Amino acid sequence: MAYWGNMLGPRAMPRAILHNASMKYTLALSNTPGPVKAWWVQNDKGEKSYARWCQSYVMVAGRIGINVSCMSYDNTFKVTVLADDGICQDSRMLVDMIQKNIEDEIKRMKDVPVPDDQKQVTPKEKKDN
Repeated sequence: MAYWGNMLGPRAMPRAILHNASMKYTLALSNTPGPVKAWWVQNDKGEKSYARWCQSYVMVAGRIGINVSCMSYDNTFKVTVLADDGICQDSRMLVDMIQKNIEDEIKRMKDVPVPDDQKQVTPKEKKDN
């Protein structure tokens, strides 16, 4: 009994918990800010090697229907979409919608004036006035 309990218990418990938790939602979203500058590594000879891109993805266990992950890296922004055919048959449509909304948001942000940094009003100053 102890042998089978030790063999099956560590596998069955996490699987049951994961199954119960993942059945409650269908979308996973991750927005990870990356480094502003590309990072580099130097080998023994002193030669530098630069990382020019970084792929964004999220490994999600369980039964997640749609997985959207975003990552910024060295003046780039990558979006990865994984979709289960049972929820979204046309994942290209989903990617196009996300891309259009990001482009619209960038255009909208260009029209917003940049705040003047000379006089920053803190919340405490607002209360006092």
